[in-house]
Amino acid sequence: MIILSWNCRGLGHSRAIPSLRDLARVYKPDVIFLFETLAHSQKLEDIRVLLGFENVFAVDRIGRSGGIGVLWRKSEQVTVTNYSSNHVDLRVSDDMNGEWRCTGYYGYPERTRRRDSWNLIRSLAAQSNLPWLCIGDYNDMLSTEDKRGRVEHPPWLLSGFREAIEDSNLTDIPLLGHQFTWERSRGSENFVEE
Repeated sequence: MIILSWNCRGLGHSRAIPSLRDLARVYKPDVIFLFETLAHSQKLEDIRVLLGFENVFAVDRIGRSGGIGVLWRKSEQVTVTNYSSNHVDLRVSDDMNGEWRCTGYYGYPERTRRRDSWNLIRSLAAQSNLPWLCIGDYNDMLSTEDKRGRVEHPPWLLSGFREAIEDSNLTDIPLLGHQFTWERSRGSENFVEE
């Protein structure tokens, strides 16, 4: 089973839908998680039809931020078991791996809510004994090597997130390719990559 996870930073951007269509054509995913859709469920339904997927589930944006969407090809393989504004939890059945769990997770971006994010991860981990894949945008880092530029990431944030990952028995899967997935202020002295 191929799963694609993308923080699209808004499906209303002119390049978002063509980029998503290109990703789906190249990788041929069975499941797509979209984070920060900044969209309502009707927009996700339109994307489902455009990409030729059978199913869609959307958590609408709140105000002018957030939103999670998940699309999947085969109804019999995926069931939405629970959700919030920060996650969509799926029970997955496939011929190769049997029954397992996949959670699309979006951590609170505000530093003041990081403990809420960590506690949500712990809570999700306790909900099932099935093998678990938790993917998405955690809005957090495990080590100082996960950031380049400007001010260092506070040690309490690194250790708090690391403890939540350990408490939940999760393992960080190494990233292949470019080590950073987020950037700000390219071309200036304030350039940051995380």
